[in-house]
Amino acid sequence: MDKRFHTLDGMRGIAAMVVVCYHLAQRQGSISFPGYLAVDFFFLLSGFVIAFNYQDKLARGLPPGQFMALRLVRLFPLYAAGFALGIGKQLVAAGLHDVRAMDAGTLACNVAFGAAMLPSPCDTDLFPLNMPTWSLFFELAINAAFALLLWRFKVPMLAILMALAAAFLASSVTPPLYMDVGWLWGNTPLGIARTAVSFIGGMLVYRLSPLQHRRASWLAAAPILLLTALLLLPLPADGTRIASEAMIVFAAFPALLLAGIYLEARPAFSKPFGVLGDMSYPLYVLHAPLIALFLPILARLGLSTARSTAIFTLLMLPIAYGAARLDSRARAWIGIRLNLRRA
Repeated sequence: MDKRFHTLDGMRGIAAMVVVCYHLAQRQGSISFPGYLAVDFFFLLSGFVIAFNYQDKLARGLPPGQFMALRLVRLFPLYAAGFALGIGKQLVAAGLHDVRAMDAGTLACNVAFGAAMLPSPCDTDLFPLNMPTWSLFFELAINAAFALLLWRFKVPMLAILMALAAAFLASSVTPPLYMDVGWLWGNTPLGIARTAVSFIGGMLVYRLSPLQHRRASWLAAAPILLLTALLLLPLPADGTRIASEAMIVFAAFPALLLAGIYLEARPAFSKPFGVLGDMSYPLYVLHAPLIALFLPILARLGLSTARSTAIFTLLMLPIAYGAARLDSRARAWIGIRLNLRRA
């Protein structure tokens, strides 16, 4: 069986596309589906994949510093591209005398911290030049915790940590954001809990799953379709929403991850699912500043929310594919220069 999980690739790609649609709908004032929960699935998937790839390597002596260097090489090139687009968006806004444009001092401060992939203290958002990249900072933070401590913990300790984070998160989220937290300074503790719950959950899936039972099946499309349905499911803005989101994140997502692991895509779908997986990260990290640049153009055409969403998403696909190809070459070049062994 191929070491690459093609069904998980397909799930990751679809989740990234839902995030794009969610932020488009949000900008146009028309949202009812919890597309932001895709981030929780990304953290869950990351916990599984990182444990699958690095648990044994760290146990055999891979230095935590080298592990973090590998993670930075994986994440930073496309982060830098999205960061540059965010700066470009602000410069265009300033040139058009948009009242929403940052003043020069705030922009300089945000650029200084963002260039180091650090949250900016000059704004209410952690990463105001490209808001979705808040999750990359938390990803690196939990990766560091994994390399230093988490990989050493036994299953009971991991389960306790996950349960504590889940209890804090479920008891602390409130309307109107619900579980769409972590990107503002004011709810940073909830972002930490949100990251820990799903990442550790992914680690537990790896620890407790007998991977030798994986098999190719035509049913591999089922977890992808179910994930899509959950992320696009309209949820009421009332007291039941918190419980519904908690059930999706704490129960449904781990179950779908298990299904995606065991139901491997048939060879005919391996390549398209793999392409979706490759495009997921550039889709996620590049779409927000591009929405700000292209949405006014689409609005001038008088298109409906559904049509503008469809057109922008279709435009993003070749952009993401090209960015994924360039990113692969950039990471290889950086890895050679830094003398990093591919792990």
